[in-house]
Amino acid sequence: MDFKSFYLKIFSLFLIFFISTTSGFSYDIFLISSGDNYASQGKIKTFLLEAGIPYVGILYDLKPPIKAFLLTPDKKIQKVSLLRILLPQGAFDVQRIGYKINLTPSQKGDYYLCVESDYFLDPSSHLVKVFTKTPVHVFQEKGWTNNCGFPLEIKSYTRPYGFLEHGIFWGRVYLYGKPLGNATIEVKKVSPRLLTEKELPRASNGEINFPLLKKTTRTNKKGFFVVSFEEPGWWVISVKIPAGKREYANSIYSLELEHTFSIYVFSKKTP
Repeated sequence: MDFKSFYLKIFSLFLIFFISTTSGFSYDIFLISSGDNYASQGKIKTFLLEAGIPYVGILYDLKPPIKAFLLTPDKKIQKVSLLRILLPQGAFDVQRIGYKINLTPSQKGDYYLCVESDYFLDPSSHLVKVFTKTPVHVFQEKGWTNNCGFPLEIKSYTRPYGFLEHGIFWGRVYLYGKPLGNATIEVKKVSPRLLTEKELPRASNGEINFPLLKKTTRTNKKGFFVVSFEEPGWWVISVKIPAGKREYANSIYSLELEHTFSIYVFSKKTP
């Protein structure tokens, strides 16, 4: 191993330790593609289901989801198959478990790819279940106001595709069909790889400027919120709430429900 690789590995370990010891640390499950979220009728479009800390590019192994389906523009549910794959983890000599989903849209309109995770323990020893979705646009603007039907879900009040950098998204959070007020919303840019020390933003005190990497806002009393996307690429909007306690692996843990919504943002340089 050369010095550069050794340095990157040491820094990566430090970064994981630093984030892991931060109060309230957890990781997200999200759906992205290697390109944007546009597909063509009758042609295969591939999405990746990953678990990790999106804003620094750290990945974790992901258990097989409990449920995965494609919601069509006319609200029909189509089953999808998940192919287990191994994802490279930056400077580490390891790979992480994720899943590939191949879609072939049969009609024009707006689809949602919807996935329900299994229960898992996060590094803060909370039991978590994640409901995640991403929109898939196929030529015609039809159906983007649909929902996956999750217990906890963000409803789009802005069309969830066709964003340019600095675009604005307006959404509303629902819990069991009712607006959820005063909920914390996090917004994170997805890094396609593990960031190096030089790539991390710094504050005036020399410390890593994590607030630039992970933005936070709250819903109002009626469950509405507004967020912006400063850079092109994939972004993850998430909301998490406490949901009592649940038995898992012969122990009782605090349960949290999380919903993540992946959105793609185009560069202003896009033709």
